[in-house]
Amino acid sequence: MQESGVGFESGFIEFWDQMLATIEVNGTRFPSDYRLSFADDGPDYSLERGKLELLTVKQFLSDRDDSSKIERQIAKSQASEMRTHGHPAVAQWLTTLCHQIAEQSEPDLLKINNS
Repeated sequence: MQESGVGFESGFIEFWDQMLATIEVNGTRFPSDYRLSFADDGPDYSLERGKLELLTVKQFLSDRDDSSKIERQIAKSQASEMRTHGHPAVAQWLTTLCHQIAEQSEPDLLKINNS
């Protein structure tokens, strides 16, 4: 699937929706990769195959009643990071979020960037 002109927030929301569908809670991954390309010709954003961030987020969302809301918060927060700090900040934000998920049930990054 390819979409054009989606926008930062909508693009990240679509990205997470598609990416989370490619992995099961037990870690089984389907052979699909997705990436976001940006009009400013900056680097694409994707999650490297084998990185634990996708599985960490999938497992975190799997037993939550508000998983759709949290998934949207993740996407919107990443979009905000991209807009404010650029590409490297998005990857760092996700890594920090995953560390927080491992340590607590309500990651602070989601509370701070709840928009």
